[in-house]
Order: sequence, then C-alpha cells, then structure tokens
Amino acid sequence: MPNNIRSIPMGVQSIKDLTSTPSKMKPQSQLNDAEFAETLQGYNQVQDFTDLFNLPLGGRVRYVVDIHDDKGSFVQRQYRYGGILTVVDPSLRYIMLKNVALAQANKNNHQGGKSSWSVQLKDPKKKVTLYYSMPAKQGEMAMFRQIMSDIENGKLQLNKLEA
Repeated sequence: MPNNIRSIPMGVQSIKDLTSTPSKMKPQSQLNDAEFAETLQGYNQVQDFTDLFNLPLGGRVRYVVDIHDDKGSFVQRQYRYGGILTVVDPSLRYIMLKNVALAQANKNNHQGGKSSWSVQLKDPKKKVTLYYSMPAKQGEMAMFRQIMSDIENGKLQLNKLEA
C-alpha cells in the first residue's frame, strides 16, 4: 500500500468507530450481552417508539432483536451495530438506517452488504429494542466529511477485517 494512503477497517460507520476497541469491531453475530453493552456507551434506550418522532435524523441507532416462535416462546437474541437513522415511518412500522462507510465502499468496489436497510418495528415474532445516540458534533462531522473525501479521492482505503 502506498505511504500516502491510510487504511481503516470496512464496516466503520462513524468517527467513534475509528477509535473502537477490537471487541467493538467483532462481527455482530458473535457479540454477547457484555460486549454489546460496551458498544452502547453514549447511547440511550428508546423507551417508546413514538419517541422516534422527537429524535433528529442523522443520529446513530443500535438495536437488539428478540426472536420468538409462533407460540411466543423466546428463540434467539440478535445484536445489531445499526447505522445512521434516515427515515422514521409515520405509522411506526419501520425505520431506515444507513451505513455510510459501506455505501461508499459499495460505490467504489461494488462489494459488501447492503448500505441501507429497514428495521421492522411491528413484527409480532420480533421484539426490537432501540438505542439512540445524537448526531455527531460539528467537529466530528468535519472529520467524517474529510475521511469520506479521502476515500473518494483514493487517499484512504477501506479494508475488510479478518475474523
């Protein structure tokens, strides 16, 4: 890699993630309760989905999905790093999230996962718990824009983390 190109891991979604400990960059499918709790520093639990109407778009959302079977018995818990809140459905059926770094990586390399997705809030088999963090401060946003500019100009490369 040329000396003028910096490298950050694929999947980085915010400036905070650039300074994450390795446990915070662990694949979300491998997270346990304690590790997910570590990722919630600076986040507040959304107590009621109607509170989403009072939160600014552009903030970060992490979430937990508790999956139940047809009889209502708990089956599995899934932890999700989430992304940037872009849409709150007026009927609160879903929210839309975006992973900015992944969107840019997909644009440049045509690889990786979805860069935006919906989180279904009213699925009777899935209980969703949301955690919200306010949008980045002005200085963080300026740094983030610079990083995105460096990616677009080829001065910064995203590399996939090895598991």
